[in-house]
Amino acid sequence: MMATDQALVDLLNLSVTLRELERDSMGNTSTKADQAGVSAHVEYQRRQTFDRAGEKVIAQSTIFFDDSISFDWSDSDNEWVILWNDLTFKVVSAEAINDPRTGALHHWEMLCV
Repeated sequence: MMATDQALVDLLNLSVTLRELERDSMGNTSTKADQAGVSAHVEYQRRQTFDRAGEKVIAQSTIFFDDSISFDWSDSDNEWVILWNDLTFKVVSAEAINDPRTGALHHWEMLCV
Protein backbone atom coordinates (compact mmCIF):
# COMPACT_ATOMS: atom_id res chain seq x y z
CA MET A 1 0.00 0.00 0.00
CA MET A 2 1.26 3.46 -0.75
CA ALA A 3 2.32 5.10 2.50
CA THR A 4 0.84 8.41 1.38
CA ASP A 5 -2.63 6.95 0.83
CA GLN A 6 -3.99 8.02 4.22
CA ALA A 7 -7.60 7.99 2.99
CA LEU A 8 -7.46 4.22 2.45
CA VAL A 9 -5.76 3.66 5.80
CA ASP A 10 -8.50 5.67 7.54
CA LEU A 11 -11.24 3.74 5.74
CA LEU A 12 -10.02 0.30 6.84
CA ASN A 13 -11.21 0.60 10.44
CA LEU A 14 -12.40 -2.96 11.20
CA SER A 15 -10.39 -5.98 12.26
CA VAL A 16 -11.52 -9.17 10.50
CA THR A 17 -10.28 -12.68 9.83
CA LEU A 18 -9.77 -13.71 6.21
CA ARG A 19 -10.12 -17.50 6.02
CA GLU A 20 -9.20 -19.75 3.12
CA LEU A 21 -11.15 -23.02 2.98
CA GLU A 22 -10.10 -26.05 0.99
CA ARG A 23 -12.48 -28.67 -0.33
CA ASP A 24 -11.56 -32.36 -0.30
CA SER A 25 -12.60 -34.95 -2.88
CA MET A 26 -15.77 -35.67 -0.88
CA GLY A 27 -16.83 -32.02 -0.98
CA ASN A 28 -16.09 -31.30 2.67
CA THR A 29 -14.39 -28.02 3.57
CA SER A 30 -11.73 -27.39 6.16
CA THR A 31 -9.68 -24.35 7.10
CA LYS A 32 -6.50 -24.09 5.04
CA ALA A 33 -5.27 -20.75 6.40
CA ASP A 34 -6.40 -17.85 8.58
CA GLN A 35 -5.24 -14.26 8.45
CA ALA A 36 -6.48 -12.72 11.70
CA GLY A 37 -6.49 -9.05 12.61
CA VAL A 38 -6.69 -7.87 8.99
CA SER A 39 -7.85 -4.27 8.49
CA ALA A 40 -10.99 -3.99 6.37
CA HIS A 41 -14.00 -1.85 5.54
CA VAL A 42 -17.50 -3.26 5.02
CA GLU A 43 -20.16 -1.59 2.89
CA TYR A 44 -23.62 -3.10 2.97
CA GLN A 45 -25.20 -2.78 -0.44
CA ARG A 46 -26.93 -5.14 -2.81
CA ARG A 47 -24.94 -5.56 -6.00
CA GLN A 48 -25.35 -7.99 -8.86
CA THR A 49 -22.26 -9.99 -9.81
CA PHE A 50 -21.24 -13.37 -11.15
CA ASP A 51 -19.69 -16.12 -9.05
CA ARG A 52 -16.86 -18.38 -10.22
CA ALA A 53 -19.30 -20.73 -11.93
CA GLY A 54 -20.69 -17.84 -13.98
CA GLU A 55 -23.98 -17.82 -12.08
CA LYS A 56 -25.65 -14.49 -11.40
CA VAL A 57 -25.76 -13.72 -7.66
CA ILE A 58 -26.75 -10.75 -5.55
CA ALA A 59 -23.93 -9.75 -3.20
CA GLN A 60 -25.05 -8.25 0.09
CA SER A 61 -21.80 -6.48 0.90
CA THR A 62 -18.49 -5.29 -0.47
CA ILE A 63 -15.46 -5.70 1.76
CA PHE A 64 -12.31 -3.70 1.07
CA PHE A 65 -8.74 -4.70 1.98
CA ASP A 66 -5.40 -3.06 1.30
CA ASP A 67 -2.73 -4.71 -0.82
CA SER A 68 -0.96 -6.37 2.13
CA ILE A 69 -3.27 -9.40 2.38
CA SER A 70 -2.22 -12.77 1.07
CA PHE A 71 -5.02 -13.67 -1.33
CA ASP A 72 -5.13 -15.96 -4.37
CA TRP A 73 -8.48 -15.97 -6.12
CA SER A 74 -7.12 -18.11 -8.97
CA ASP A 75 -7.34 -21.42 -7.03
CA SER A 76 -10.93 -22.34 -7.89
CA ASP A 77 -10.92 -25.38 -5.59
CA ASN A 78 -10.68 -23.14 -2.53
CA GLU A 79 -13.29 -20.87 -1.00
CA TRP A 80 -12.81 -17.73 1.03
CA VAL A 81 -14.85 -16.38 3.93
CA ILE A 82 -14.48 -13.27 6.05
CA LEU A 83 -15.25 -13.45 9.75
CA TRP A 84 -16.21 -10.33 11.68
CA ASN A 85 -17.79 -10.44 15.12
CA ASP A 86 -20.48 -13.13 14.80
CA LEU A 87 -20.89 -12.68 11.04
CA THR A 88 -19.52 -14.84 8.24
CA PHE A 89 -19.31 -13.41 4.72
CA LYS A 90 -18.75 -15.81 1.82
CA VAL A 91 -16.65 -14.27 -0.95
CA VAL A 92 -18.34 -14.80 -4.34
CA SER A 93 -16.27 -12.38 -6.39
CA ALA A 94 -12.96 -10.59 -5.86
CA GLU A 95 -11.24 -7.88 -7.81
CA ALA A 96 -7.75 -6.48 -7.49
CA ILE A 97 -7.86 -2.71 -7.98
CA ASN A 98 -4.70 -1.17 -9.39
CA ASP A 99 -3.55 2.39 -8.78
CA PRO A 100 -3.93 4.18 -12.14
CA ARG A 101 -0.92 6.36 -11.34
CA THR A 102 1.50 3.45 -10.94
CA GLY A 103 -0.27 0.35 -12.22
CA ALA A 104 0.57 -1.39 -8.91
CA LEU A 105 -2.00 -3.20 -6.78
CA HIS A 106 -3.79 -0.66 -4.59
CA HIS A 107 -6.53 -2.63 -2.82
CA TRP A 108 -8.95 -5.56 -3.03
CA GLU A 109 -12.73 -5.41 -3.32
CA MET A 110 -14.57 -8.60 -2.40
CA LEU A 111 -18.27 -9.08 -3.04
CA CYS A 112 -19.88 -11.30 -0.44
CA VAL A 113 -23.13 -13.06 0.39
